[in-house]
Amino acid sequence: KEATQQPMEASKGGAEACTLPMSEWRQQRVAAAEVHCLHVEDDALLQFTIGTRIRLMGVSLEQVGDGQQCVEMVVRRMAEGLPPFAIVIIDNQMPIMCGADATHALRKLGFAGRIVGMTGDPGSSPDRIEFEDAGLDDCVDKTGEGMAAIEAAIRAHIIE
Repeated sequence: KEATQQPMEASKGGAEACTLPMSEWRQQRVAAAEVHCLHVEDDALLQFTIGTRIRLMGVSLEQVGDGQQCVEMVVRRMAEGLPPFAIVIIDNQMPIMCGADATHALRKLGFAGRIVGMTGDPGSSPDRIEFEDAGLDDCVDKTGEGMAAIEAAIRAHIIE
């Protein structure tokens, strides 16, 4: 299938619209229940609120609390022959393994799904720049605009 581009708002901390390159990620629209998402966040309140919004979209959602668990979950799905995650939504500042290290590890393992960072780090901070450069497809702020961008990325996989 030919690679496409998917618009996504609130890229890299801004509210402006942008177009994301889809060089390795292939857009495949399926029923919501067939879209598998992984949310990686150490804050229990954010796990609950973001997880609730994603589940309301009807997609399959797994949640873990740090980058190491994220990498282990993706490796386990690969080993068991389960459908890959269409999208990984990952925080940066977490215990055990940060989002930047986890993203880098996923890309090194050959994970070709979309990885979207969701962070509170300011746009020009060294931590955020390192996170964005680790292999993210996009990075959004932990705001309402950022959540809307995440929902749009998930909806891009769903047949209406």
